[in-house]
Amino acid sequence: MSLDLDKISEFLTALRGSAGDLPVAVRDQVKMEASKAETALASTPPNQGALRAALGAIGNVCEGAAGNLIAAGIVATIRQLGMG
Repeated sequence: MSLDLDKISEFLTALRGSAGDLPVAVRDQVKMEASKAETALASTPPNQGALRAALGAIGNVCEGAAGNLIAAGIVATIRQLGMG
C-alpha cells in the first residue's frame, strides 16, 4: 500500500508543534524518529520503508506513554495514516 506523503508531511509538521507537550523521555524519542521520517520523506524518491519504520516507532513510543493525551492523539493519527 502506498503512503499518502502529503498527509504524512502534515502530520510531521503537527507533531513538531505538539511534541513539546510530551514527557521528556517520550519527546526525545519522538523527535529522533520524526527526524528520520523527515529525511525519508525528503529523499528522492521518498523512502517509504524508512517512513513506515519511523512512524511505527513513533506510534510504539507514544503507546507506551499511557495517560498522555498528546501521545494518544499521535497514536490515533498514525492509525489514520494506515500505519497501525
